[in-house]
Amino acid sequence: MPEFDIVAYKNGYSRDHYDRVNLLFPKGFRGEVKEYARERGETMNAYILRLIREDMDRTQTKEGGE
Repeated sequence: MPEFDIVAYKNGYSRDHYDRVNLLFPKGFRGEVKEYARERGETMNAYILRLIREDMDRTQTKEGGE
C-alpha cells in the first residue's frame, strides 16, 4: 500500500477549492500590508478578501443589489 502523500493531498485540495490570483505590489508594499493585517489579527489573504467583500457589499447596497 503506497504511503499517503500529504503535500499532494493539500495541493489537490487547493486546486479543487480555490482560485489563485497573483497580485503585483510596489516593492516593499507587500511587507507593509502583511504587517498591517497581522497587527489586526488577520493574515494578509484574509485582510484582502475582507476588504474586497466589504467593498462589494457596500457597492451592491448603494446600487440596490442584494
